[in-house]
Parts: sequence; structure tokens; C-alpha cells
Amino acid sequence: MADAVFRSAAGREQMAAHYDAWLAEVGHGWTSTVVDTRFGHTHLLVSGPEDGPPVMLVHGLNLHAVATVDLFGSLADTHRCYAVDVVGQPGRSAPTRPPKVDDSYGSWWSDLLDGLELDRAAFVGASFGGWCSLKAAKHLPERVSKVAVVAPAGVVARITPRLVLGFLAPLALYRLVPAGPLLEQMMAAMSSSGGRLPERWFEAVDLVMRHVRPDRQHWPMFSHGDFDDLEAPVYLAACGRDLFFPGEWLLERGSTLLPTLVQAELLPEAGHAPCGPGELEQLRAQIGAFLGDPAPPAARSAPDDPR
Repeated sequence: MADAVFRSAAGREQMAAHYDAWLAEVGHGWTSTVVDTRFGHTHLLVSGPEDGPPVMLVHGLNLHAVATVDLFGSLADTHRCYAVDVVGQPGRSAPTRPPKVDDSYGSWWSDLLDGLELDRAAFVGASFGGWCSLKAAKHLPERVSKVAVVAPAGVVARITPRLVLGFLAPLALYRLVPAGPLLEQMMAAMSSSGGRLPERWFEAVDLVMRHVRPDRQHWPMFSHGDFDDLEAPVYLAACGRDLFFPGEWLLERGSTLLPTLVQAELLPEAGHAPCGPGELEQLRAQIGAFLGDPAPPAARSAPDDPR
């Protein structure tokens, strides 16, 4: 039976070896657990005080839990963190790719929270991980305590010349001829002004381009009214140089899409993958403060007008 995620067994093995090597560098103290769901087994990396508030950490498209540990693993200092390998992605979970257009991801989250014996949890995600987190907020609002998303998918979608020339064109060429300069061009397009992603991220993207099958499902946008039942407060960070989800557009639509938005931040020089001086530290500090703030949404001031 063909693997829905990997092009070959050898590619799967290379990705798994890279997963283990990266985890050895950034995941000290994280342990593995597996939960069975209707979409297959789901693997998670777990760390943090057992009595700490639970937080689900959700990775970007074509990545895995180790990437999220690298980004937001410091949250485990104060919270019980569950870094998820999303099903259908190149991690350690089942290769099943749930439909994106219905409530399948909500059902998957429900099974996952049940399997972990969690009534509610906070969600932290970037890009596709932000979309996954917002799917939980849409379909399981009563089980979401807080939501922090960075450059989430599903809020805005714009095809710009910068996106085509800086990423899509070199991506198409790289799939044909995986040359180093093309990878550098793509990674530079995703990066912040004056920043460079660590080498492990380059290696991961290279492996994905060569060994992971593209997910060609339609990517649905969230609609006004989707979050009317959500009472949990929302933190939204946008990146000013994001070629996928331009920051000002993202904040403008997010401010009307998310009724419980309590904090909206723009990192003006950040790319889709924030890596400029101080950017990750700023995000970690802001999200940590947001998760640690016990104030309910009604007690908070409205977010600044992002326009």
C-alpha cells in the first residue's frame, strides 16, 4: 500500500533519523506518548510539570513536533506541554490526511484530548499549526482555554508577485533539481530581515521537498461567524514580511474574524518564519505572558487597531 505522506521508505527513514537528531539537540526532558484516534495513532512529545496548565503545541505544514519544541519548548518550564505530530504530516503519527473542508480535524482533536484525559487545553500554533489550533477553537470551543497563533493559515490568502518569484518558482524548480542556491532562495524568502533560520530548518525543508508527497487538498478559509461560540481569549501575531500571509492584512481580517481577540501583535521585519534579532524571544515572552494571565476575556481591553 502506498504511503500517503512519503514517496519512499528510504525517504521516511531519512526524515525519522533527522527527527531523532534534532530532538536530541532541543528536546532534553521530553518524553513520547501515543494516542489512538479515529484517524490513526497520534504521537506526541510531552514535557513540563504534571500539574501545570495543559498546552497543545502544533507545528507548521510538512514539519513535526520537534520543530515546535524548538520554537516554543520553553513554555514547558511552567506548563504541561504536548507537542503534537499532526496526522498526515512527516512526523511519527499515522499517515492519514483528514479532510480539511469539514469537521474532521475537530473530531481528531476531540479524540486526542479524550485520550490524554484533558477536559480543556490551551493551543499554540504557527502557520498550519495556527490553522489546526483555530479548527479546535471552531469545532470544540468548550474544550479550548486559550489560543495563541502566529501567522496562522486560513485567515487571509493573497497571491503576490513576491510569493510567486521568491518561493513558488524556486520551489517548482527545486522539486526537479534540488540545488542548494534554490533552497537558499526559498529559505531567505521565508526569513526575517537580517535573520537566517538555523541549519536544522534547512535540512528539514530539503528532506520534505525531496521525500514528502504534496498535500493537494483544498485549503478552506475561516468565515465570519465560525468563532461566535468561542469564549477563550485569542492572541494573534502577524509578520510584516510574511510572503504567505501578509501581516497587516492578517491583522485586519483577524480583528473582525476572532471576537475574543485580546492581543494582536505585528512583528514588522519578521518573515513567515521569524528569525530576526530578538523576534523569537519576543514571541516566546508574549505567548508565555498570555498563557499565564488568568484574566477572562471580559476583563481585558480591546486590541489596538492594527490598520
